[in-house]
Amino acid sequence: MKKKTLTIAIALVLVVALAVGATWAYLKAETKAVTNTFTVGKLFDNGGALTLKEHKQTYDATTGKYTEGEWQATGQNYMVQPGLSIPKDPTVKLEKLSVDTSAYVFIGVAGASADNFTWSVDSTQWTKLKDASDKEVKKTVDGVEYTIYTLASGKVTATAGNQDFTYNVLTNKTITVGNDFDVTDASSLKIDVIAYACQATTFANPYAAFDACFSA
Repeated sequence: MKKKTLTIAIALVLVVALAVGATWAYLKAETKAVTNTFTVGKLFDNGGALTLKEHKQTYDATTGKYTEGEWQATGQNYMVQPGLSIPKDPTVKLEKLSVDTSAYVFIGVAGASADNFTWSVDSTQWTKLKDASDKEVKKTVDGVEYTIYTLASGKVTATAGNQDFTYNVLTNKTITVGNDFDVTDASSLKIDVIAYACQATTFANPYAAFDACFSA
């Protein structure tokens, strides 16, 4: 009787040992590591930039006409004569705009038309920037007060890399001088232009972007 009892006891021990041993064969699976990387966004691709240029205009007294030259990034001096309109084409260009972000583009314009000396900002391209109180935005640079405009079309977005975008500043690219122009001192007849660009991402509207990027 004792022998039979011992046999049963041994059998139970063996069953338990097998059950414990089976727990080491887990059902399992695993993936390879997924690595997240981060790069800093940019407004322009390599070699890109915001530029403001206009064609050099050379007056020929013999023909009484202006001849268009190369693009330049500096201002010019003009001799104003009654009835002789002046070609002037300041142009803002986004060169190689990146697909990383959209951009808001602005210009600041200082100066005003006078009798028989008229020009205007191209309203098909630009609209005056206004703040939250619907007031025109101004910015003073080196003692000169500029009225700020933003693109009428809104933000600019590149759909492919290395895209260029060009925007003319003045209506018809011309200063119109009337036959009755009669100013002995033309030193006050100035047109100053400055251009800005800022990321559009995270900003609700152009004013919010300009205020954050350029208000200081």
